[in-house]
Amino acid sequence: MSFYNHVIDELLAQGITPFITLFHFDMPMVMQEKGGWENRDVVEAFGRYAQTCFTLFGDRVKHWFTFNEPIVPVEGGYLYDFHYPNVVDFKRAATVAYHTVLAHSTAVRAWRRALRR
Repeated sequence: MSFYNHVIDELLAQGITPFITLFHFDMPMVMQEKGGWENRDVVEAFGRYAQTCFTLFGDRVKHWFTFNEPIVPVEGGYLYDFHYPNVVDFKRAATVAYHTVLAHSTAVRAWRRALRR
């Protein structure tokens, strides 16, 4: 975390407002091995990750994005075969889309809790 703390502090020192994106297509391998966004447990893990980020950086970061282009892993990974895991399966795509929305809402709830502190 010291690396990210340093980056955030340096941005602020240079007069740059940090904006953080929590998910930008980079699923940790341990989560991908569990099925990635197909696995409901990954939704809960994302919520814990978001809460950790808000706790560690929320004193300095006020602008957050939960997902960068949330439809890309769904379309590219499960409908059109241009993004990992490169399968074409509508049912799995629907599950991933649903879990992505759940993960977003889980992160938003965590953010709202963090704001109350």
